[in-house]
Amino acid sequence: MIPRTNPLCDRTSQTKHKLWTFVLCILWSLACGCGQAPSPAQNPPATLTSPVSEKPAARPDDVARTQNKDVLALPTSTPANEEPQQTAGNTETAALKVRLPDERPGLNAARLAQAGIRRYESRRLILLSDLPEEIVAHLPAIADQLFDRLESHFGKLPASIDDSDFQVTGHLIDNEQAFRAAGLMPSETFTFDHGRHWNYQFWMFDTEQDYYRRHLLLHEFTHCFMTCECGMQQLPASWYMEGMAEFFATHRLVNQQGTPARVEFGVFPESFEDFEGWGRISEIRRSFQRRGSADAANPEHLTITTLEDVMPDHAKNFTQYSQYATSWALCWFLQTHPDYRDPFRSLATLRTGDEISETVRQLRGHLQPRLGTDWLLFVESLREHYDVNHSFPVHSKTPLTANDLKTGIAKFQVQADLDWQDSGLRLAAGESVNVKCTGHFSVNDQPHLWMSEPQGVSIEYFSGLPLGQVVATLVSDAGVSMTSRISVGTGKTIRTSQNVSVWLQVNDSSASRRNNAGTVDVEFSLP
Repeated sequence: MIPRTNPLCDRTSQTKHKLWTFVLCILWSLACGCGQAPSPAQNPPATLTSPVSEKPAARPDDVARTQNKDVLALPTSTPANEEPQQTAGNTETAALKVRLPDERPGLNAARLAQAGIRRYESRRLILLSDLPEEIVAHLPAIADQLFDRLESHFGKLPASIDDSDFQVTGHLIDNEQAFRAAGLMPSETFTFDHGRHWNYQFWMFDTEQDYYRRHLLLHEFTHCFMTCECGMQQLPASWYMEGMAEFFATHRLVNQQGTPARVEFGVFPESFEDFEGWGRISEIRRSFQRRGSADAANPEHLTITTLEDVMPDHAKNFTQYSQYATSWALCWFLQTHPDYRDPFRSLATLRTGDEISETVRQLRGHLQPRLGTDWLLFVESLREHYDVNHSFPVHSKTPLTANDLKTGIAKFQVQADLDWQDSGLRLAAGESVNVKCTGHFSVNDQPHLWMSEPQGVSIEYFSGLPLGQVVATLVSDAGVSMTSRISVGTGKTIRTSQNVSVWLQVNDSSASRRNNAGTVDVEFSLP
């Protein structure tokens, strides 16, 4: 990558730059360790075609920047009311934090104008684009808001080794040849389909949808933020890097009339209409979509990607677009679920792949198989406008086995306004159980109450079964597989070929649980 200096600069400037580079190498050795060489796909872009650089004018915030030149943040004692910074997987050398120097190439205004490329700048983003001004002029201000959100999650960035302020140069491309003519494109071996980043730069092709254009820009900006301390060395696993970039890039414009518009990041999409081009939930559902089954003796198993496949212990490069979708879903799930958000919050204080992988390994070992079970049930119910207050799986505190049924009937209540609920019943391979359901409840309150019984209502269907029908699913005790929805209605005999837990719900979408009310009385007995 071209240093962000004029190639005609004097010898003194070159000497200073080499000194900074030498110091940075030493600090990287301390902070990040000596990792393996990056794979060919991670190699930096080849030297850009070099326009005659013009040094950017100093910004007011550059002049007012702190005079503290110390770049090594040594650990200090943690107040009792603050979250500790040292967590599992953190090493002493990781406390030596420093941010990469700013080595972006200079920009030649005349050459940009000749190529029809305009420059839009905010404190955190210089955006170069050949698109119309009304499409892109507002984007740098949105990136500034994202920077504040990222610092609130990951912590304030350390000082840069060259004392530069954090700023990224983004290339939003309509006509690729115009950018190549201006010397702004990396080598053709540095390939990408939609977007790609390198240190304090990213490149992205334009997309037709306004939302998805912003989304891709915020995704790449997040990558630049997350890698600015250790660069492209010791990167965390792809599920974490891509999943967190997707998490923060999924956004909502709150005040579109303001200047700039206020933006919320890390949101869950409520509809298709406001998130055009995104499609992560649809991508996930296409991968396993099955209709409900009336066959309780041989229920079909869903092909949901297991937790082990989504977040493997080893580094795994993405080869399918669906992996971006599942990584987003996992990161949103871990950031939102009340049982997991605190344990996984410690990842925000870590930077290198080894630290994060070791911490994740310990957390998974402590939380499995429950975490794997919750992941499967969450994905099966995933819809736009997913209701976090009514749709996360609910676990039973009183496990029950078939042996317990030898002495009589066991009872359980299904709440109509909750999604998958653990009945507490555990069946071993080859065992069977009779399920009997009674009761009255409502599955909608607009324009009036829709009353239902366990067999459901016939005027509307969901997932191939009547709305409001009592349904079941069987989840393997290892939390690695689950069946499609099994029609139970007023009664059914359920058989299993493996060790499972039995989960029940009133058949409905996870997006419309809040307007349900009432309970179903369930009795379990041996056949």
